[in-house]
Amino acid sequence: MEKIKGKAGFSNGLIIPKSDKSGGLAILWKKDIKLEIVGYVGNYIDAMVVESQSGFKWRITRFYGHPEMHRRKESWEQLRALHRKSQLPWICFGDFNEISSAREKFGGARRPQKQIDDFVATIDECGFRDLGFLGPDYTWCNMREGDDRTYLRLDRALATIGWIDYFKDARVHHIVDSTSDHCALLISNSFALWPTRKHRFHFKAMWLGEKNAEM
Repeated sequence: MEKIKGKAGFSNGLIIPKSDKSGGLAILWKKDIKLEIVGYVGNYIDAMVVESQSGFKWRITRFYGHPEMHRRKESWEQLRALHRKSQLPWICFGDFNEISSAREKFGGARRPQKQIDDFVATIDECGFRDLGFLGPDYTWCNMREGDDRTYLRLDRALATIGWIDYFKDARVHHIVDSTSDHCALLISNSFALWPTRKHRFHFKAMWLGEKNAEM
């Protein structure tokens, strides 16, 4: 990430190393972006952005839901705690490791409804709306063959009404790369598609409204 930061011309950044063989988060931004890191731990980075021209303040959180099912509730409590900290317009995105309805899963064993309901209840309590997507229906595949293959929509962008009202043209694109088990999320202010990448990635998302911030 340090190499990417330099090559891409980002002067500022926060990089959280991965733990064991999974995780790892980063937020990179250019010097003309007014961004302040509010808080971070191993599975989220929370920041505040001030629009340079309008002075509009909003919040951006990169989030990673716990991969172990029995610890998923810990992630939802973290989201609720983050919600209680601020009432700024808010976008929160990442790999939540959970689906919000049975329609977001294809193949494999049935997902327990209680598990789905807990996630949906957290989304509602935080005042989020799902920003939807353009592209494939699912963002993750277990890469197994035949009847053992499972597809899930684990990666998403959620935002509050205040954020959605300000960024009316925001769009979320699912970007497929054949070398990864996840799609990338591209969050932009237009319908323009991002070129398919040829190298391996795990997760990358960009806010292109300012064309100067990367997460």
